Amino acid sequence: MLREGLEALRVKDDKPINWSKYTQAQIDEIDNFLTLVREIINDAVHYVYDREGPGRPPKSAEDKAKAILVQQFFQCSNRMAEGLVWLFREKLRIRERLTYKNIECAYDDPQVLEILHALFYSQTSQSLAKSPTSQSMAPASRPR
Repeated sequence: MLREGLEALRVKDDKPINWSKYTQAQIDEIDNFLTLVREIINDAVHYVYDREGPGRPPKSAEDKAKAILVQQFFQCSNRMAEGLVWLFREKLRIRERLTYKNIECAYDDPQVLEILHALFYSQTSQSLAKSPTSQSMAPASRPR
């Protein structure tokens, strides 16, 4: 019985990998992700209120939220995310250059956290609304 199982594994038909299709699929995945990030962050930013205070105006919370999502998608360091965000700035519609320190501090920015909360709230609400069995589980209140 063990030999039959091993033989079945050896007889496995090797299919050639179409590397050009694989590469194109990877490129399309990144393109779709960047477009999605731009659109959902632009939608979520409507729930966030601008706070002005003393000192130099802060970097855009919208841009920092996009940078966090890019960093998480590529699973990279703050410095690598800085370069990727700058590389994809036109696709993401980034308004100003973010440093690695801006990205690091973005995790503590209340406006960025509000954007991400609104983003995940809206995505969860849409998913729940599409599911017929979970209508009673949909959240009743809107984000602040």
